Amino acid sequence: MPTRKDVAVWISGYLTFLSILFTFDAFFFFESPNSLLKLQPVYAAIHGIFGNIDASTYLWLTSISTFILFGITCTFVFQDPFTLLIKKLASEAQSEENQMDDSFESSLNTLEMINHSLTHHSIDLNEVKKSLRNLKDSVEAMKIGMTKLTAKLASLERGITKTMECASCGNKILPEFKLCPYCGKELSVYRNTPALIRQ
Repeated sequence: MPTRKDVAVWISGYLTFLSILFTFDAFFFFESPNSLLKLQPVYAAIHGIFGNIDASTYLWLTSISTFILFGITCTFVFQDPFTLLIKKLASEAQSEENQMDDSFESSLNTLEMINHSLTHHSIDLNEVKKSLRNLKDSVEAMKIGMTKLTAKLASLERGITKTMECASCGNKILPEFKLCPYCGKELSVYRNTPALIRQ
């Protein structure tokens, strides 16, 4: 079964052939009794459209129509212009749709990346805040510990500066000693006596 392209080629080829015949007729047989213009249906059609025409007009009209019809025939033979036009329009529409889809998808990807980045930065900031709170608590605990340590050191220092005199030899000694390091006397005997003087 012939396709639409085949029918178009046959029709345009037939019209091109007729146009070539009329071009030869205009060039060689114009005004002769054998001219195609003398045929009754052709004569009636041409005189009905153009009226009386001279040889040069007839030659130009047939030559131009031959070239136009030959071009149309070649177009149909080598490619189907209707299908190509439809394919081209469909391809352009598809290309624009793909570009719009790609642009939209690219925008979505960018937004997702921004959202992902913000989420991770928010999580990181919360971790840093938590670490800073823990550090602050540790610093506060260290301050309290340092205060306690300072108080303890002060009390130890006061304890060290409180000395006693040995009742036997009179040298200064710490209250924690049980024996005098200078004379060797036992200090517990003298602890409750008024002779042991605290300074």
